[in-house]
Amino acid sequence: MLRNEFIDKLRDGLKMLPQEDIDSAVSYYEEYFDEAGAENEQSALNEIGDPSAVVSKIIGEYSLKEIESEKSDEKKPNDSSIKLLWIVLIALLLSPIAFPLAIASFAVAFAFVAATFALLFAFFMVGVALSVAGIATLVATFATLFVHLPTAIFMLGASLLMLCVGIAFILVGWWVIRSVIRLITKVCANLLVRRGAK
Repeated sequence: MLRNEFIDKLRDGLKMLPQEDIDSAVSYYEEYFDEAGAENEQSALNEIGDPSAVVSKIIGEYSLKEIESEKSDEKKPNDSSIKLLWIVLIALLLSPIAFPLAIASFAVAFAFVAATFALLFAFFMVGVALSVAGIATLVATFATLFVHLPTAIFMLGASLLMLCVGIAFILVGWWVIRSVIRLITKVCANLLVRRGAK
């Protein structure tokens, strides 16, 4: 393999990252080759290793950096967590691991993620159902207000309780979903970094 082939494979493997990060990585390795000199190009290539392992490591490090910056800046859009998860999963599938092992790992991870998200979705929907029931009971409270005051007071308390518990379920569910996405992304990014370090 030649220097230009390595740089082309590096650039191609990093195409899912922002352009500035691609340019930074490419310029780092171009400087590395420049310092090694043309006569030591092959030894520099041997020292750097497989371009796909380098790509895995760079994507893993990028993902870990993004997770940390997202934690410190909670006002960031939530789409970045999901986008980052997809980048890491695609990089894991494309990394130079034995293909059957990659498929088995991906299947187990997918089953775990699907089960977790199904459970979290159910938790979230319980919150929505409780909120809707609380609002419906609140409306019914006003209808019974003039019929029987003690029943109206009881219904008002029950409706407010359902509404508060429902909103709490929704907020906790949303927070847990975001935390699980971050955790999965972090685990996958660490796998990429470890794979790239070998």
